[in-house]
Amino acid sequence: MPGLGKTTLAGKIFRDPGILYEFPTRIWVYVSQDFTRKNIFLAILREFTRIDEEMYHKTDQELARLVASDLERGKFLLVMDDVWTAEDWEKTKLLCQRAIRWVFGKPECPPELEVLGKLIVDQCDRLPLAIVVIGGILVKKFSASDDISAKRNAWTKVSNSVSTYLSEDPGRRMEKIIALSYDKLPYHLRACFLYLGMFPEDFEIPVWKLIRMWIAEGFIQEKSEAGNERENFLQEMKRSSDGFEPSVAEVQKFRRLCIHSSILSFISARPYGPRVRSFVCFSKEEVALPTENVAAIPAAFKLLRVLEVKPIKFTKIPSDMYQLVHLRQMHPLLLPKTGKSSKEGEKLRTLGTVSPQSCTEEVFERARNLKKLGIRGRLAMLIDGKSGSFDSLGKLENLDKLKLLNDVFPSPPSEGQLRLMENLEVLKLKNKSFTGKCWQAADGGFRRLEVLHIGRTDLVFWIASAHHFPRLRRLELHNCEELKEVPIGLAEIENFQVLDLYRTKFAAASAKKIGDAKKKKEEQNGKVGAFKLSIFPVEE
Repeated sequence: MPGLGKTTLAGKIFRDPGILYEFPTRIWVYVSQDFTRKNIFLAILREFTRIDEEMYHKTDQELARLVASDLERGKFLLVMDDVWTAEDWEKTKLLCQRAIRWVFGKPECPPELEVLGKLIVDQCDRLPLAIVVIGGILVKKFSASDDISAKRNAWTKVSNSVSTYLSEDPGRRMEKIIALSYDKLPYHLRACFLYLGMFPEDFEIPVWKLIRMWIAEGFIQEKSEAGNERENFLQEMKRSSDGFEPSVAEVQKFRRLCIHSSILSFISARPYGPRVRSFVCFSKEEVALPTENVAAIPAAFKLLRVLEVKPIKFTKIPSDMYQLVHLRQMHPLLLPKTGKSSKEGEKLRTLGTVSPQSCTEEVFERARNLKKLGIRGRLAMLIDGKSGSFDSLGKLENLDKLKLLNDVFPSPPSEGQLRLMENLEVLKLKNKSFTGKCWQAADGGFRRLEVLHIGRTDLVFWIASAHHFPRLRRLELHNCEELKEVPIGLAEIENFQVLDLYRTKFAAASAKKIGDAKKKKEEQNGKVGAFKLSIFPVEE
């Protein structure tokens, strides 16, 4: 039964400070009805290493040995969430205090309504989700200015309707509860909610990705025109013994399609969807699209607004892709050369992930309004200027976010070094993208940098002062296991607010000195508590 609060309770345990201290390695794996052993092993291995294409081709037994080898390093906590079993959860705490505070704005219920409140809770079968939904209805049924008699009447009506509403068979009860919550949504938010069905079960949905997909669909506007669309909103294509369910021939009826397995078979079947606005694929494995199928997507879905198919590798991008005049968001790998007269690229806001070969002045001149861009491949090609260049990014005056993945496997990532941009405000260097034993900050370096994240590096000595990072607000050092100390001079940065160390034990002493210095200055300025210091694992 969903909605009991199982995952919420497990999450509280998973994040408890005592657990954080006892278990340096913590892994949370989502399991569902269609989850395979291979995917479970890969989910665990992602916590220890980068999953490359070679890893996907290993057998279950080979992956199991790798998992065992990694977990043998020390104590670990492994949570397997959403395991489908027949066991019932007999004990659960209600969300009573949360619901009461929500309804009344204070932690206690008026005595005159307590009996009715307990009756409503009992009729909800003590399901937390049901209690929260009914609590939301009670909030709207009366205002704080209403007298107790009006409140009692409203609660009585709700109590009677709950009894009727939940009297049907338990199998459809939760569906009805969710439908009740859905019906209370404003019309312009219903389409946003329904769009979540485009993602596969237990998929961790990045907020930024979801919001940009909503925007590309036109759901988020000053005045939304999504309307009351419940029927025929989206359709997931699933593999069946006879092909696909629903059939490929029925694709022409749908507005939004999602498919998360057997993608190549689906595209090879030459679907035709003249009404399709979004085509989404979140497969757990990458699929190389053969040359003879590369034109199938633009040919099938001419009215596409959102093309989110990151797992699909295009051997080439057909020029027909630029005929998708409504397209606002897409994730291909390699872009073709465009004609001088093409202006459709100006409508693109999100483009990722593209190859370094595509990063030319010509391409970015056509897509000059990009806000988010991802580049993956041999980034050294952008430095030597032989195929694309970093200088061409200067055409993108509206660019807010740039993600670089130096994918040179099997060669070492250090094959190509990058020179960073001086005007960066947020810089995240992950998975050994920052290497070298010593970093001596250069004068005039990062004058605008506000957030700096360094993860999994071999850095030992870092020499810097406050004037190198005058605007730094947040510093995250994760798995910098050889770093001796954090530059004490950073304590002089006025707006420095957060210092987060994760498995960076040698630098913990210097981090505490920075924390003490910041707190002392806060006491002098009357701003106690503004600086936050986090060190994990906690020392005894």
